[in-house]
Amino acid sequence: MTPRFGISFCTAGTSTLRSSVFASAARLHEIPQITTPLAEVNDASAREALSLGFGDFEDALQVVVASACGANCIVTRNVADFSKSEIVALTPSQPPSHDC
Repeated sequence: MTPRFGISFCTAGTSTLRSSVFASAARLHEIPQITTPLAEVNDASAREALSLGFGDFEDALQVVVASACGANCIVTRNVADFSKSEIVALTPSQPPSHDC
């Protein structure tokens, strides 16, 4: 199984962080392995995220969007936040498993 990854980021925070995020996003075309389609965030996905019972709405929304675009892994620095997720959560330093 070819790994499929979803990518999400928040643009809130310092201008340095925003610049770094947008610079990284601009380079995505240089990574041919990322072929996951983009998923729309809309009223239905927000309502679904609210129904998941996560402690953090943004984490729940990431799960909904990852599921919608067929991702089978979420890469995050805080795996514990995704304990209710049906999608595997990995840290950036973890290599993807064959299931991911």
